[in-house]
Amino acid sequence: MGAYNYGDEADMELELWVHFETDKAFLVSEDNENDNGVWLPKSQIDWVEDAQQRRNGYRTTFYVPMWLCEKKGFGP
Repeated sequence: MGAYNYGDEADMELELWVHFETDKAFLVSEDNENDNGVWLPKSQIDWVEDAQQRRNGYRTTFYVPMWLCEKKGFGP
């Protein structure tokens, strides 16, 4: 996990489990427990996309603004 600059603010790099995906958001968690999942809006984040990962229950890298990390409970 780390931070990088994207645009004008720093983003947090997070390795998260994807439990569900819609056109507008991902349901993700840090521990692969669906009950601990939070929704991340696609309009606010970037992510690593892999054609083999286009199913539920995979782990991938997300780049999430610091303010959204704090709001969703991610971070150090």
